[in-house]
Amino acid sequence: MEDLDDTALVHLARADPRVYEVLVRRHQEAVFRLALYLLGDRGEAEKVAQDVFVSAWRQITRIRVDETFAGLLCRSATVRCLALLRHRDPGKGEVREPVSARSGGRPAVLRQGLGDLPPRQRACWLLSEVYGRGDEEIGEATGESPSAVRLIVARARARLAVLMNPDGDGEYGGMLDDPDERKVHDNRCGYPGRER
Repeated sequence: MEDLDDTALVHLARADPRVYEVLVRRHQEAVFRLALYLLGDRGEAEKVAQDVFVSAWRQITRIRVDETFAGLLCRSATVRCLALLRHRDPGKGEVREPVSARSGGRPAVLRQGLGDLPPRQRACWLLSEVYGRGDEEIGEATGESPSAVRLIVARARARLAVLMNPDGDGEYGGMLDDPDERKVHDNRCGYPGRER
């Protein structure tokens, strides 16, 4: 069953709840990390991830054929995180988990940079750059138009690029330009083989 794609598993899970466990195992790390990157609080991220999977299970019979399960989870997690961030004290939570495996202190700088981005900017950047979601899908999750998403992501890239490499050579100071780093990065985030 582990070899089946998400669409087949969603279809089977409608008749057999045990199949849903395979989907949860496949996506739980990626959903948790997205929530953690957005919220900066492990406890809140765990709760969001749990809520996302419970909600997806309740909607399992209504998931559209053209909708990816991973996309549904990303949107649901983002919506929940942004709602929590709207009602949070401004100083609570910082991004603590590494986004890249490159050494030399850069992961800490990137984590700090992500933590300094406004919540919508952080969400748009993460969904685009880390989770490979399209502008329309990101817009659905964040309440922005696709053109606004492109602008928000561009601003986040520019801000992070300055933080990552004040000398200005390469996107994110070269952290994610290296194909090997991109593979490590994508594998850690639960989306191996994502095309760029």
